[in-house]
Amino acid sequence: MSKQPAMKARDVKDGEWVRPKMTGYIFECCGCGMMHRMDFRVQSDGVNIEMRGARLTDQEATDIRANLVRGDGGNEKANDNDENR
Repeated sequence: MSKQPAMKARDVKDGEWVRPKMTGYIFECCGCGMMHRMDFRVQSDGVNIEMRGARLTDQEATDIRANLVRGDGGNEKANDNDENR
C-alpha cells in the first residue's frame, strides 16, 4: 500500500469565514472532535447553495491525521469585505 500524500490543514478561528473546496472538504469539529467531509454545490439558479456532510470513520480520520501538515490547508481565507455572508 502506497503512502498518501501529505494533506495541509490550517487552524480556523471561531467565526472566521473560509472558502472551502467544493467537494471533499474535510474539517475537524471543535465541538465534537470528529472529522467530517463536506460537499457543496451551487444550484442552477446560481443563487442557492446546497451542502451535505458525513462523519469520517475512525480509520479514515486516523489516516488523514497521520498525513496532516499544518499550513494554509488549501482553504482560502475569505475577505472580510465579502458581501455574501
